Amino acid sequence: MADPFLQHLTEANRIFADQIKTADQKAAYVFTFLLAMLVWSSETRRAFDWANLAQASPLRFAIGAALSASIVTALVSAVLVVAPRSRPGRSLFFWGAWPAAGERLVAARAAEDEAFLFDEYLENTRTLAAICRSKYRTVTVALRALLCTVIAYAALLAIPG
Repeated sequence: MADPFLQHLTEANRIFADQIKTADQKAAYVFTFLLAMLVWSSETRRAFDWANLAQASPLRFAIGAALSASIVTALVSAVLVVAPRSRPGRSLFFWGAWPAAGERLVAARAAEDEAFLFDEYLENTRTLAAICRSKYRTVTVALRALLCTVIAYAALLAIPG
């Protein structure tokens, strides 16, 4: 592979694929942390008990509602990060494009089409970049909601009541 542009695209493909895995891992950490909080923290579970919150002081009610809203937001966002992305493509690197993609590869080889691989890597890089943008937008929401969860939880623990 002597073409430096093709080498650059293959490296971009690898990096973007790694970034997709990283976003999925971050979402899994958020999900796991929140699940543990829900299982082991009675204070967190009480935030979802609207009858309990209705009897609480206005401050505890507001913080409890913020805690439950941030937990739900973080959990939904974390799930959406790892949810399958529907980005059908024609690229050789998309499993759904096969066997037609394989036939295009054979035809390009027979025609000695030197631009074929570059075009395929370029298309796949665009697809991976779009998936990365989408995942990182959603994982950012999950992480910010997790931060709000931790702050609300600490505030609930600090307020008598």
